[in-house]
Amino acid sequence: MMASTTRAFQITDWWSFGMGTGFMWPSGTVGSVLGIGLVAIAHQIGSQTCLLMMTIGVTGLSWWACIKTCRKLNHDDHPCIVSDEVVGMMWTMIAVPLTIKSAWIGFVLFRLFDIIKPWPISFFDRAHRWGAHAVMLDDVIAALMANLTIQIFYLSML
Repeated sequence: MMASTTRAFQITDWWSFGMGTGFMWPSGTVGSVLGIGLVAIAHQIGSQTCLLMMTIGVTGLSWWACIKTCRKLNHDDHPCIVSDEVVGMMWTMIAVPLTIKSAWIGFVLFRLFDIIKPWPISFFDRAHRWGAHAVMLDDVIAALMANLTIQIFYLSML
């Protein structure tokens, strides 16, 4: 029983650390690039529906892994945990036509919202009593704000 528990922790750590990208500097930025890669893969496989389904799945997996890893490390927001950035980048690009330009705009906006943390992102970022949930929530909200900004930009171009 102990071996399977240890293995589960190793898998959750690997996923939480963005398959190792969390050990690179700057970890959040590198994790976001990994997210763009997953967005590109989803677009190659199928459509925006494929991206949405993949994003929901990756969000669930990342949320679970983040909770396990935070508990294991006894740390609410370890800097090597970047699965939240991966998920954030994926939510940023939902319903956005994938081009080099849109990927750059999405990347810059997501990182900007994630770093500056305007309200309501700052509320969840400071909600340490929520532990790993806050780690994921602040990035998902930053992503939704970035996505909304992109949608407004694209609508204004019509």
